[in-house]
Amino acid sequence: MIVIDSSAMVAALTGREADVELLDALQGSIHAPHLLDVEVLSTLRGLALGESSRKPLPNRLASTTSP
Repeated sequence: MIVIDSSAMVAALTGREADVELLDALQGSIHAPHLLDVEVLSTLRGLALGESSRKPLPNRLASTTSP
């Protein structure tokens, strides 16, 4: 039984560091945690927003507020 986690799924979906063995394994039957879709979507959202979303919240707030 193969159980996939969110990091492996994101790698497969985005092509980032996607190993050939991983892609081959995804062709067969796999099992996933029930929150996999939420975890993957959250990671993909972060990638789409870019580096600014990875800053700590106080730094993001400081850069958006006016003096």
